[in-house]
Amino acid sequence: MAERLSQFLKSSNEKGKTVLVFAGSGHIVFGFGIPKRFYRRTPISYQTIVLKTWKEKIDEDFTFTETSSPVANFLWITRPNPPEKKRPRIGIILTKQKEDQKGLWIEKVIPDSPAEKAGLLSGDQLITVEGKKISKVKNIHDAVVQKGLGKEITFTIIREGAKKEIIVILPQNLGTGSN
Repeated sequence: MAERLSQFLKSSNEKGKTVLVFAGSGHIVFGFGIPKRFYRRTPISYQTIVLKTWKEKIDEDFTFTETSSPVANFLWITRPNPPEKKRPRIGIILTKQKEDQKGLWIEKVIPDSPAEKAGLLSGDQLITVEGKKISKVKNIHDAVVQKGLGKEITFTIIREGAKKEIIVILPQNLGTGSN
């Protein structure tokens, strides 16, 4: 990496340009890797920035001693991502049969799930959820999230050639029926 960057900066293409290199922190922390190797080849000033997610004990990622080089010229600390929002699940595994067919098919119903309690079966073809056509799993996810915990959600299915409505009662909390 340092060699390619050095070659570029020594070429006529570099005239009047600023170069920004993105690399994993392991390639730059404490002056190791790219920065030092680049500078040996092309003594041009540079700055390094390390991106880290905030932790209560941020120094767990780095070992500091009095003789250590600084981690980088700048340390950019970001907030951690918020925890993933859990959503109620009805307990089915789906599959799509053919591109020209509508809806999704239930491949498997999870035992003791809201889907099993409502009477959904493997092989049922789900064609609508809350009156809206189903073309992808996201349609079901969106409807379930919109309804919320403890609510009823209505599916229109085709079972053995006959249309039927099935009402699934979503779990009261995320601890039950979460498969």
